[in-house]
Amino acid sequence: MRKHLFLIAVVSILIVLSSCNIFSPANSNAPKERTPVNIVDPYGNKLFVNGKINGFPMKADKSGVYIEAKINAVNNYSFDEPVTRIFDVQSVDFDGKNVTIRLQKKNVKDVALFRTADGNLMFYAYGYGDTPYFQVWLKDRLSTFAVQDINPSQTLLAGGWLVGVGKGRGQKGLERSKDEIYVKLNIPATKAPVIAKLEIINEK
Repeated sequence: MRKHLFLIAVVSILIVLSSCNIFSPANSNAPKERTPVNIVDPYGNKLFVNGKINGFPMKADKSGVYIEAKINAVNNYSFDEPVTRIFDVQSVDFDGKNVTIRLQKKNVKDVALFRTADGNLMFYAYGYGDTPYFQVWLKDRLSTFAVQDINPSQTLLAGGWLVGVGKGRGQKGLERSKDEIYVKLNIPATKAPVIAKLEIINEK
């Protein structure tokens, strides 16, 4: 009988203690520390690029790009996407709260797609002024489609497995140079599509 009463008492104490979260990990519900990260292209667009700062992976949510850590300085950084194919890193700054990485355009002939910090896509095409019509085939399917007049002689169409730049509709559009195309696409994306190949379209 005494043993039975003792077991009941022990179980009762354990229930009370567990309800007080004494056996829960400390600060399990506390918000994780984070440092905001701004990766800014030459035109002021904020990008989300897979990579690391001080060894911490860059992540993104509705608040923007960040790392899950509080840092005192940027000791090192790296990108897991081909950012440096079309951009140089102009500067890396830390103001005590935010990391800002500013990019500048390279003098190259290349195309690229990156995800923006707000979850859409940025398309870049540099150096194709002499072959202004082309299509970029993707390994990842786009979530929807978009049409954008680049300038009076070029129009961008994106959808499915393809981003194409074809003949314009005579609209002023974004007034971009044929040699320096950059377009923010209203196409939601959780990651940047991988480019499979580029095909030049010969004008007839």
